[in-house]
Amino acid sequence: AGVAGVAVTEALAAQDAIAELDGAWVLGASGARVFAGVGIEVGTVPRRTRPLLRPCMDWTERRHHLAGALGAALTAELMQRDWLRRHEASRVVTVTPDGYTGLDAWLGIDFSQLRESSAA
Repeated sequence: AGVAGVAVTEALAAQDAIAELDGAWVLGASGARVFAGVGIEVGTVPRRTRPLLRPCMDWTERRHHLAGALGAALTAELMQRDWLRRHEASRVVTVTPDGYTGLDAWLGIDFSQLRESSAA
């Protein structure tokens, strides 16, 4: 997930789309509306054997990113929109130019500011 995954997760939390309750991650009060902003209807996300959402530690960033069925649905949607691209035979993803624009419009993530702060 790296910088992008952590930034998306922190922006989702700031907008009360996800929240922490008694040590578990839950859908926040604004969750359905925020996720609908990128075409994800939370109630229809297939859960199969995984929880709807859970934290996953990004060991490079040493912070959590969104995992679980909702994290998978969000990743799939962002890839379908070509906001993210997966590197072949790798778990590495890259934010595309459209992704920078889209994530800023959707969640207010300014990646240029993130790059500057991580370089400092």
